[in-house]
Amino acid sequence: MSSSNPKTKKPPSLTQIVIDELPDLFYCNLSDEAASHIAEFLSNLAFIFEGTRFAQIHRYHRSMIPDPPSPDPGQLDLFTDLPPV
Repeated sequence: MSSSNPKTKKPPSLTQIVIDELPDLFYCNLSDEAASHIAEFLSNLAFIFEGTRFAQIHRYHRSMIPDPPSPDPGQLDLFTDLPPV
């Protein structure tokens, strides 16, 4: 008797399941009313999420912006003595 280990297949992640099922959601037949309700729900969900997580989202996007280069000492500063508007 030989004992063979069957390959254990890792179950798909929730993200992968959602990505795999998204085309079916977008291309299925919906009534105009159903499409309108889904769009309203998704818009409200996005607004609520962004409103409650604004600081985190803002912090993340700010962290993705590279630091500006240090000023070149050989470059003239032409706008330091401008009168206030």
